[in-house]
Amino acid sequence: MNKGMVAAVVLLVAVLIYGAGQQPQTAGTSANASATSTATTTSTTSLINYSSIENNISKLMENITTITKSIADIKSEIESLNGSVMANYGSLASSISALQSSIGQVDRSVADLSRSVAELNGAVSSMYMLSRQLEGRLDSAYLALEASLAVAVVALVVAVLAWRRSSRHSAGGYDVCG
Repeated sequence: MNKGMVAAVVLLVAVLIYGAGQQPQTAGTSANASATSTATTTSTTSLINYSSIENNISKLMENITTITKSIADIKSEIESLNGSVMANYGSLASSISALQSSIGQVDRSVADLSRSVAELNGAVSSMYMLSRQLEGRLDSAYLALEASLAVAVVALVVAVLAWRRSSRHSAGGYDVCG
């Protein structure tokens, strides 16, 4: 606002200097005018110059007042915008902080999920190994069962044949084959 006042004072001085240096135009001045009419003309000219200067100063002061009011309005708008910007900045900073917190929680959740997946992979791998071992034991047990069953069938057949043979000898029968 000080710069505006300095500019207004400089402009006022320039108008005063310019207005004082101008010669007013008067109509009806003749070449044979007397000294009295020249003095009257000079006096009228001075009054006209001062009146013109006062009018210019008045207009200049009105313009300075209008400019000062405009500057005050602009300053008020700037302060209002500054307050709005600061409020939005605070809101934005709060939102960014909340977002960073959420990202941290997501990072922790992803890390927990990765550990859980690794544990699950370990458990599945362990279960797969156990199932392979169990499959091997089942295969061995199945082979043992088959062998036992085969031995049992052979033993049964031998027992049946031995019983048949012993029952023929005890009944007094003849042995056809031998």
